Amino acid sequence: MWTIRDIISEALARANVVGRRQVQSAPGDKVMDALDLLRDIAADFTDKNLLQWLQESVIIPSVLGEKLILGESWDMGVNFWIVRNDSELPPVPSAGAWDSSFCWDKGMTVWHVANVGAGVGAWESHTYATMNEALAAMTLPSGERAVVEYAPAGMRTEIIVGSLDPDIKHDFVDVQAKNLDKVIAMYYENPYPVGTGEQSYPLGFVEYKDYWAGGWGQYVYTWQPISDTKIKVYIKPRMGDTLIGTSYDLHLIYNKAWSFDLDSEVRAPDTYRSLFLAALTYRCAVRWPRLDPAHTERLKTELGDKIAALSAKTRALKYVVRAGACYNQRLTTQAQLRSGSFIFGG
Repeated sequence: MWTIRDIISEALARANVVGRRQVQSAPGDKVMDALDLLRDIAADFTDKNLLQWLQESVIIPSVLGEKLILGESWDMGVNFWIVRNDSELPPVPSAGAWDSSFCWDKGMTVWHVANVGAGVGAWESHTYATMNEALAAMTLPSGERAVVEYAPAGMRTEIIVGSLDPDIKHDFVDVQAKNLDKVIAMYYENPYPVGTGEQSYPLGFVEYKDYWAGGWGQYVYTWQPISDTKIKVYIKPRMGDTLIGTSYDLHLIYNKAWSFDLDSEVRAPDTYRSLFLAALTYRCAVRWPRLDPAHTERLKTELGDKIAALSAKTRALKYVVRAGACYNQRLTTQAQLRSGSFIFGG
């Protein structure tokens, strides 16, 4: 275990910003500036996937729970205005609600509940030519625009992953992932495993702006941040169809966000203490030039060596050959490598 204050004190001393005897009483502005530098360094290392102790995984099940995202002015048992994404109707509002409860689908078919207070509680459909006509037919109170997004349980092509924001009423996630900062990789389990044992394959990452172009096939994914606590993961419809009706899941690997202050304790291997100390010493030497330029350059070289050494330890191994048969143009045998069937099929 080591502390952030220890790293800052030692780095200020090594960079000759503060004398070693005076390091415990270093000027507050220098200490706080060094803290900001260390936070920048931590963010950079996280983005480069160097901080393994901050990496975790979460399972996205092949059957997600019912999706029900409520708007700010939606009240249980009072009003129910919902945009449907699927072919199933949402639940009917509870008895006792007023009779102006609405929902619609993307085809402009609008349903409303008739006489809920009288105990009828049935959806009745009305089709409109445009969404504006549908909105005009709504007899909601003035300013009442409570939108709810609904989808039944099952696999979806858009999956919200992260943690609920306590400041947002009716916030929603499909899969809980605490302190999620950046997705590193995603794997899926082969729905037709060969022999015994598990077989997981990586999905290729495609940038969000390019994901919607054709030709990628089903074995790709992308993601985008949608708030400071949540991201949205996208998979292709064919990938979702592959997982429907199976017990095989998606595995999401991600970096956790890391926040710290001067007195934070860090329970990480000493190799990371050495890395942060080298990085902060170099940044302090640049920020407050007190050393010979040649010495500063040596600090930069030392930091590069430490990053390279740690990167080599965390680099993923690549498997070329697997035992068994080729499924969906995947390479598993030497014969497929020689013939090229893993590329072209057949």
